[in-house]
Amino acid sequence: MAADLAFPDAAAARRVLDAAAVSGADVTLPRVGPHHEPLFAVYGPGCLAPMRALLRAGRHRIVDVFPTLSVEEVPFPDARPFHNINTMDEYREARRRTQAEPASCIEEVTAGEAAPAGRAPALVAIVGKSDSGKTTVVERLLPQLRALGVRVGTVKHDAHGFEIDHPGKDSWRHGQAGAEAYAISSPERFAFIARLEEELPLTTLARRYFAGFDLLLAEGYKRTAPHRIEVFRTAAGHHEPLCAAGETLALVTDADLPHEHRFALDDAAGLARFIAARLDTLRRY
Repeated sequence: MAADLAFPDAAAARRVLDAAAVSGADVTLPRVGPHHEPLFAVYGPGCLAPMRALLRAGRHRIVDVFPTLSVEEVPFPDARPFHNINTMDEYREARRRTQAEPASCIEEVTAGEAAPAGRAPALVAIVGKSDSGKTTVVERLLPQLRALGVRVGTVKHDAHGFEIDHPGKDSWRHGQAGAEAYAISSPERFAFIARLEEELPLTTLARRYFAGFDLLLAEGYKRTAPHRIEVFRTAAGHHEPLCAAGETLALVTDADLPHEHRFALDDAAGLARFIAARLDTLRRY
C-alpha cells in the first residue's frame, strides 16, 4: 500500500482547519521542525491548475507545486499527531483510532467556532512605549477579529489605579460601608468591583474572568504578558522599540525595522488574520 493515506489527531486537524479558514493561503499545512506534512494540508481551489500542470509533466511529488502557491505553515512541536499509513496493520490501527474518537472531537469546525465553556482563552497583549498608538491598534483590531468570528474580550492595564464607581451612588455607598466586593447590574451591563490586596496577574484574569472567550486582547502588561505584539510609531518620538525582535510575536510599525512578522500601522485586517491563525498557540501560558 502506498503512503497516500493519512489522518491527524482531532486537535491537530482543528488547528490546521482554523488556520486555513483565516489565512487566505492556497495551501495551509503542518510543519514539524524543517519538515512539512503535506498529506495533512488544506488545499484551496487555487491549487487545481498548478497540480494539473504538474501531473501533465509526469511529476507526482505534491511539494513540487508549493513554490508556485501561497503557503501558510502551522508549526507543531513533533509529529505525534500525524499518522501516515503504509501497511495494512497501520490501516487497521487508523480505523481503530477513528472508531474510538469521540464524536464531539471530529465535528465540523470553523475559525469562528466559540470556545468551549470553561476553556481558557487565547491571550495576547498589545504593548509599546507611551503614545505609540496601542489603543488605536486595539480599536482597529476588534472589528476585524469579530468579522473572522473570534469572540474577544479586552483588558487595559492601569499602573496608577483607577475609579469606575461614583461617590454618592448607591453602589459606591455599599463599598464605603465595608463590602469587600460588590456588583452593579442592569439589563445591558454588569460590573463587578472587588478590593485587592495585590494585583492579579494577567493570566489569572484570563482564566478567571474570560473563560469561554476565544481571545483576550490585553493593552499593556509589557513585562508580564506571555505573548506580546509591539506597536512602534516613529511619530511618538522614540528611537527604538520597547522589546527585542525575539521577544514579540509581531511588530506593528511605520519604521523599516527587521521582524519576521511586521505589519503596517493600518493593516489591522492582516494582523487579525495573523492572530486568529494562532489561537491554539496563544492559549499556552
